[in-house]
Amino acid sequence: MTINSMTMSHLQTSMLRLSTMQRINSAADDAAGLAISNALESQVRGLDMGTHNTLNMQSLVTTAEGGLSTISDSLQRMRELSIQASNGIMTDDQRAMIQTEVAQLRDHINMTTRNTQWNGMNILDGSFNGHTASDAMGRGASVNIPDMSTIALGLDNFDVTRMPLGGDGRVDRHASAARTSALGNQLTNAQNTLATRNAEMNVARDTFATASGNFAQAEVNFQLAESNYNSSRNRLNDAMIDAGVTSIDQLMNTNPSNLSDAAATEIRNALQQYNDSAIAFGSDSLGLAAVTDATALENWGIDSADQIQANQVNYGRGVAGATLTANDDMVGQIGAFDTAQSTFAGAQIAFDSAVFARDQAQATVGRLQSMVSQSSADTRAAFSSSSLNVLDNAISQVNSARASLGAISNRFDHTVASNNVSMLNQAAARSRIVDLDVARETSNLRRLQILQQYQIANQRNAQQTAATMMLSLLG
Repeated sequence: MTINSMTMSHLQTSMLRLSTMQRINSAADDAAGLAISNALESQVRGLDMGTHNTLNMQSLVTTAEGGLSTISDSLQRMRELSIQASNGIMTDDQRAMIQTEVAQLRDHINMTTRNTQWNGMNILDGSFNGHTASDAMGRGASVNIPDMSTIALGLDNFDVTRMPLGGDGRVDRHASAARTSALGNQLTNAQNTLATRNAEMNVARDTFATASGNFAQAEVNFQLAESNYNSSRNRLNDAMIDAGVTSIDQLMNTNPSNLSDAAATEIRNALQQYNDSAIAFGSDSLGLAAVTDATALENWGIDSADQIQANQVNYGRGVAGATLTANDDMVGQIGAFDTAQSTFAGAQIAFDSAVFARDQAQATVGRLQSMVSQSSADTRAAFSSSSLNVLDNAISQVNSARASLGAISNRFDHTVASNNVSMLNQAAARSRIVDLDVARETSNLRRLQILQQYQIANQRNAQQTAATMMLSLLG
């Protein structure tokens, strides 16, 4: 490389840097710096997505806290009504009127539990357990929101009309037993659902195992058919070369009688073998499917020219003698392999879905078993339980859930702030590696331009000197 070409190369590099405002435009500029900058970019983009995830989860927490706030208001009103109903001057009819509002408040709590959703997911029925991918590695806090239904709060059968007139606030043991019975029925239904999900999972697992085996066999058949196809294609090419035939079009226009018997026989046999293997494999790279001249094919021992034409027109590819299945897929190992692969993928998705459904049903059974156990304990202690205690416990559960959500929301604020600081610092670090020092590079560009002008001037002077010498010699 001459000094001038080196100068041009440096000039191009300098101008590229100034046009992109980056010091590193390819690995050739700084391989280690490029690797570090890419790693920093991964961190920055991961932290940015973590911040988005955190803000979305914070929105979910805010939505849940709003729902809990309305549930808390309903519980406070139910506590007021409970104290009112415990007053000895109330008649049974008046307590029944109070119970009407209590029932409406219970329904409101259950409706809030069912209808409080975020992104289509229920978040107050105990089913939500979300992980927040808040950092560049996908790690973060988990958000667990307990069940806030009246069953979980112990208020499903809360009835102020069953309270004694003495005002001691005792809960009717029958109400507690009824709750236990209702939970037992739900548990039975959940166990039946779990059994159904287990059966569905077993069927999906067997289907997946069968599809996996079929796919493995289809892959073996595909490889064998491909090998036979390649061998037959090579044989046909060799036979054509030996006979001086350079293309399929030339072969179709050649009468076998114009070739030697040995060459014609070899081509005919090779062509038939290729035709059969192409049908089995499901491909036709030599283009026999495009041949529409039935006579030309029959001269070489190949029938079904009409079928070839139909395949070519309707499906874009075809093989002499190929047949079509009922769903219009060409018979061949390519189609069989694709079908087996698609079936395998579908079976895998179905199995994964069945496992997920089974796990969900299993979690529901576990949750109801725990609630039944607690309700049974409540039934045994019904004579010593106070209606106010039941409501106070429910209010305490709601307050505890709200406190947890408030704490995690504050944590998310700090997470977002931390991510922003980290992104800023790592973006600055990447900028120091990748971004261009414009003043320095501009000075370097000017230096190279002066050097180039100097070289051009030297070359011009050298050319003028040589011309003057030649004129003096001729002179």
